[in-house]
Amino acid sequence: MLKDFKKFVVNDVILGGNLIIKDGRYVHDFSLRFKYPTKAYRTINIKRLRSPAELLTKVNVHNGIAEVITIRVTPGKTITKKDKALVKVRDKYLSIREDQDITYVSVIERHHASGSIGRGFVTGLGLRAGAVAQSIAHDTHNIVVVGKNPVDMYVAVNGLSRIGGGIVGVVNGKVIGEVALPIAGLMSDKKFEDLTQDINKIAYALKMLNLSYHAAFMTIALLTLSVIPEIRITARGLVDALEGKLIEPILSLRKL
Repeated sequence: MLKDFKKFVVNDVILGGNLIIKDGRYVHDFSLRFKYPTKAYRTINIKRLRSPAELLTKVNVHNGIAEVITIRVTPGKTITKKDKALVKVRDKYLSIREDQDITYVSVIERHHASGSIGRGFVTGLGLRAGAVAQSIAHDTHNIVVVGKNPVDMYVAVNGLSRIGGGIVGVVNGKVIGEVALPIAGLMSDKKFEDLTQDINKIAYALKMLNLSYHAAFMTIALLTLSVIPEIRITARGLVDALEGKLIEPILSLRKL
């Protein structure tokens, strides 16, 4: 039953003869009828990251400039574009500046602890600081982490492992919001009211990182969907979806 038909605001819900929602509030005394097996809660299987540097791309030049392929996203859209950017090489690692519209991205294989990590860059995401890690990453649902610095990315990945999957937001080395999805790293076992509180906290955390547009987590999740044009990233590396093959992310490398 609707409170407002034009805005489709639900007031009451009756299911199977029982009043479930009354005046917009959940009132039904509902107990879980299905118990998930223990293995469903143990799906974040990754090798221990020894340092934040493991999430960065290492090259054979100590200091220099590299031209790299980036994944250009449009917030709220599924299609990505192949773009280019210049990044610095510092102490043999590709390094972005905080003020650049570029974000690190890494995808970590999390089903078999293979240690496989794909590394790259994203433009257009809008992230200004911190990092976000999540185990929602279509289609294989490995761990995808985006960030402006490797330390926050490292903390986010470890936080995700701690809660058994879900979404974790980090800034200045501290977790500022998280949603635990311990069932296969994709579903919650909490009550609706409790889960709603967690979702509101992670939404606020994403807003602090400048990811305030609708369903920002889905834009991040689709970075790994390697069957949709134009370019994606998986635990094996950068993928040209139009060509159906892995591609080298570094176009040129120059010493300084």
